[in-house]
Amino acid sequence: MIEKQMIRLMLNKKFYTQYKGTLSPTVFAGDISSLYETIQKSHEKYEDDIKIDELYSLHTAIFNPALTRAAKEKFSELIEDIREVQEPNKEIAKDIMRILSDRDLAQRIAVEATEIFNGKEANFAEITGMIDKRKVIVDEDKAPAVTNNINEVLDLLGMTTKWKFNIPMLRDNVGGIGGGNLMISFARPETGKTAFWISLCSGPEGFAQQGAKIHAFINEEPAIRTQMRAICCY
Repeated sequence: MIEKQMIRLMLNKKFYTQYKGTLSPTVFAGDISSLYETIQKSHEKYEDDIKIDELYSLHTAIFNPALTRAAKEKFSELIEDIREVQEPNKEIAKDIMRILSDRDLAQRIAVEATEIFNGKEANFAEITGMIDKRKVIVDEDKAPAVTNNINEVLDLLGMTTKWKFNIPMLRDNVGGIGGGNLMISFARPETGKTAFWISLCSGPEGFAQQGAKIHAFINEEPAIRTQMRAICCY
């Protein structure tokens, strides 16, 4: 049932393009694996979504014309089963695909390891290559997508300047800092660097008053002195 649901989702061009690196034909068993290969070839050749009614012709006439009549009838029944399955929620489907892909990788690693155990010349580069390829896919999944929605861009920009500077000239020219920002202040010794950051964090309308959680690592003057300066600043 789950494999048929995945095949149903993969007919959608956008969904396939987004997740094609997650699933390989070896994830599926038997005839469904062969059908997924047809979907891969179809998406490479055609621009539009694949309709369920087109899948039979694509598989039997275009990509596998030598199939026997019995095999064609078998695929016809399989496609009818796929037509009847309910399309799953895409977020749930993403988790299912990850689980199927992990299991498939674990099985391929186990097969290779077993062959080495049984006397095959050890070539662990193949196993590490499988793992490294999987790591790349996982890292790509974790990377945030860049949106082309201007409203979302403006919202994200607001998040990166969430904590406003409480010094008017600085606020008017820079705005503030937020998640994903790293701010570094440079100045000569004894010119007020500590007083500067204490003012930004603890002064009126500073980061603390705006609701930011602030952690300070003090490695020069005694920390208690910095703490008292922060209290006096407010």
